Amino acid sequence: MNIFDDMPNPYEDLYIWDSLEKRGFPISEHITCIHLDKGSGRREFIATADVDQVDAMMLAEGAELNTVMLEVLKTFTHLLFKVYQDQSQEKRQEILEFIRGMAGE
Repeated sequence: MNIFDDMPNPYEDLYIWDSLEKRGFPISEHITCIHLDKGSGRREFIATADVDQVDAMMLAEGAELNTVMLEVLKTFTHLLFKVYQDQSQEKRQEILEFIRGMAGE
């Protein structure tokens, strides 16, 4: 079973939610992330550099956020189905209701 069969367009189907702004937006192939170590100076660089400099750094060192999220989703789904497959019908229903409840939060 391929977990992405139901997600043919991950850039359209996966969203980032900003709880501070109270809005979501779809992930795109242009959204990248980079680890900001406290002592690395990257925070200051991003705050003071011009847009082209930041863009160049992100192209050189940024990892696709979508790739990271898809790996997390793959791992979660794989683990879920390992637990799910050996359960009774009642337990499967309980698991599905729990997941649906989490999605609604």
